[in-house]
Amino acid sequence: MIPFLSITLFAVFAFLSGMHFYWVAGGRRALDGAMLPEMWEQVMRPERQWSFRLMTLVVAIGLGLMAYLMLSYWKGDIPALLLPYRPWITLGVAAIFTIRAVGDFKKVGLFQRGQTGIFAERDKAIYSPLCVVLAVGSFLLWWLG
Repeated sequence: MIPFLSITLFAVFAFLSGMHFYWVAGGRRALDGAMLPEMWEQVMRPERQWSFRLMTLVVAIGLGLMAYLMLSYWKGDIPALLLPYRPWITLGVAAIFTIRAVGDFKKVGLFQRGQTGIFAERDKAIYSPLCVVLAVGSFLLWWLG
Protein backbone atom coordinates (compact mmCIF):
# COMPACT_ATOMS: atom_id res chain seq x y z
CA MET A 1 0.00 0.00 0.00
CA ILE A 2 2.78 2.46 0.89
CA PRO A 3 4.64 2.12 -2.46
CA PHE A 4 1.47 2.72 -4.50
CA LEU A 5 0.39 5.67 -2.36
CA SER A 6 3.88 7.14 -2.31
CA ILE A 7 4.38 6.93 -6.07
CA THR A 8 0.87 8.25 -6.82
CA LEU A 9 1.26 11.25 -4.52
CA PHE A 10 4.74 11.87 -5.90
CA ALA A 11 3.36 11.94 -9.46
CA VAL A 12 0.56 14.37 -8.58
CA PHE A 13 2.83 16.73 -6.63
CA ALA A 14 5.50 16.57 -9.35
CA PHE A 15 2.90 17.39 -12.03
CA LEU A 16 1.57 20.34 -10.02
CA SER A 17 5.10 21.56 -9.41
CA GLY A 18 5.84 21.31 -13.12
CA MET A 19 2.72 23.32 -13.98
CA HIS A 20 3.83 26.09 -11.62
CA PHE A 21 7.36 26.10 -13.08
CA TYR A 22 5.76 26.36 -16.53
CA TRP A 23 3.86 29.45 -15.39
CA VAL A 24 7.03 30.94 -13.88
CA ALA A 25 8.71 30.47 -17.26
CA GLY A 26 5.96 32.52 -18.89
CA GLY A 27 3.50 29.83 -19.95
CA ARG A 28 -0.14 30.88 -19.98
CA ARG A 29 -2.00 27.62 -20.65
CA ALA A 30 -4.69 26.97 -17.99
CA LEU A 31 -3.54 30.01 -16.03
CA ASP A 32 -6.80 31.95 -16.42
CA GLY A 33 -8.72 29.21 -14.60
CA ALA A 34 -6.08 28.74 -11.91
CA MET A 35 -6.71 31.95 -10.01
CA LEU A 36 -9.48 34.23 -8.85
CA PRO A 37 -10.59 36.81 -11.44
CA GLU A 38 -9.36 39.72 -9.32
CA MET A 39 -5.95 38.04 -9.07
CA TRP A 40 -5.90 37.59 -12.85
CA GLU A 41 -6.42 41.33 -13.35
CA GLN A 42 -3.49 42.08 -11.03
CA VAL A 43 -1.19 39.51 -12.65
CA MET A 44 -1.79 40.86 -16.13
CA ARG A 45 -0.41 44.28 -15.14
CA PRO A 46 3.25 44.47 -16.24
CA GLU A 47 4.46 45.92 -12.94
CA ARG A 48 3.03 42.87 -11.11
CA GLN A 49 4.68 40.21 -13.26
CA TRP A 50 7.77 39.86 -11.07
CA SER A 51 5.75 39.37 -7.86
CA PHE A 52 3.48 36.84 -9.55
CA ARG A 53 6.48 34.90 -10.81
CA LEU A 54 8.16 35.00 -7.41
CA MET A 55 5.06 33.73 -5.59
CA THR A 56 4.52 31.05 -8.23
CA LEU A 57 8.17 30.00 -7.95
CA VAL A 58 7.80 29.58 -4.18
CA VAL A 59 4.72 27.41 -4.72
CA ALA A 60 6.49 25.37 -7.43
CA ILE A 61 9.47 24.70 -5.16
CA GLY A 62 7.17 23.83 -2.24
CA LEU A 63 5.20 21.36 -4.37
CA GLY A 64 8.47 19.87 -5.64
CA LEU A 65 9.66 19.36 -2.07
CA MET A 66 6.33 17.74 -1.23
CA ALA A 67 6.81 15.40 -4.21
CA TYR A 68 10.26 14.46 -2.89
CA LEU A 69 8.82 13.91 0.58
CA MET A 70 6.12 11.57 -0.72
CA LEU A 71 8.63 9.61 -2.79
CA SER A 72 10.87 9.21 0.26
CA TYR A 73 8.26 6.93 1.84
CA TRP A 74 8.89 4.44 -0.94
CA LYS A 75 12.58 4.99 -1.68
CA GLY A 76 13.64 5.84 1.87
CA ASP A 77 16.01 8.38 0.34
CA ILE A 78 15.90 11.32 2.73
CA PRO A 79 18.69 13.12 4.59
CA ALA A 80 19.21 11.61 8.05
CA LEU A 81 18.78 15.05 9.58
CA LEU A 82 15.19 15.24 8.28
CA LEU A 83 14.19 11.64 8.94
CA PRO A 84 12.87 12.22 12.49
CA TYR A 85 10.77 15.14 11.21
CA ARG A 86 9.34 13.39 8.14
CA PRO A 87 6.13 12.25 9.89
CA TRP A 88 5.44 15.75 11.21
CA ILE A 89 6.18 17.39 7.89
CA THR A 90 3.85 14.91 6.20
CA LEU A 91 1.13 15.67 8.72
CA GLY A 92 1.71 19.37 8.02
CA VAL A 93 1.22 18.75 4.30
CA ALA A 94 -2.06 16.96 5.09
CA ALA A 95 -3.14 19.93 7.21
CA ILE A 96 -2.25 22.47 4.50
CA PHE A 97 -4.34 20.66 1.90
CA THR A 98 -7.21 20.12 4.34
CA ILE A 99 -7.31 23.87 4.99
CA ARG A 100 -7.16 24.60 1.25
CA ALA A 101 -9.96 22.10 0.55
CA VAL A 102 -12.23 23.64 3.18
CA GLY A 103 -11.39 27.13 1.97
CA ASP A 104 -12.49 30.48 3.30
CA PHE A 105 -16.27 29.89 2.96
CA LYS A 106 -16.41 32.78 0.45
CA LYS A 107 -14.21 32.56 -2.63
CA VAL A 108 -12.31 29.24 -2.50
CA GLY A 109 -12.82 25.73 -1.22
CA LEU A 110 -15.59 23.20 -0.96
CA PHE A 111 -17.82 25.62 0.91
CA GLN A 112 -17.49 28.70 -1.31
CA ARG A 113 -20.67 30.69 -1.83
CA GLY A 114 -21.96 32.77 -4.69
CA GLN A 115 -18.88 32.50 -6.88
CA THR A 116 -19.17 32.21 -10.65
CA GLY A 117 -16.70 31.97 -13.47
CA ILE A 118 -14.06 29.58 -14.68
CA PHE A 119 -12.06 29.53 -11.43
CA ALA A 120 -15.14 28.85 -9.29
CA GLU A 121 -16.20 26.00 -11.58
CA ARG A 122 -12.75 24.43 -11.59
CA ASP A 123 -12.35 24.92 -7.86
CA LYS A 124 -15.58 23.05 -7.17
CA ALA A 125 -14.94 20.32 -9.74
CA ILE A 126 -11.16 19.85 -9.65
CA TYR A 127 -9.02 21.89 -7.24
CA SER A 128 -10.84 21.40 -3.94
CA PRO A 129 -11.54 17.68 -4.49
CA LEU A 130 -7.88 17.24 -5.48
CA CYS A 131 -6.87 18.94 -2.23
CA VAL A 132 -9.05 16.47 -0.33
CA VAL A 133 -7.32 13.57 -2.09
CA LEU A 134 -3.87 15.01 -1.37
CA ALA A 135 -4.78 15.62 2.27
CA VAL A 136 -6.16 12.11 2.75
CA GLY A 137 -3.24 10.54 0.88
CA SER A 138 -0.69 12.46 2.94
CA PHE A 139 -2.50 11.53 6.12
CA LEU A 140 -2.53 7.85 5.11
CA LEU A 141 1.21 7.94 4.42
CA TRP A 142 1.73 9.50 7.83
CA TRP A 143 -0.49 6.86 9.44
CA LEU A 144 1.01 3.88 7.63
CA GLY A 145 4.58 5.12 7.49
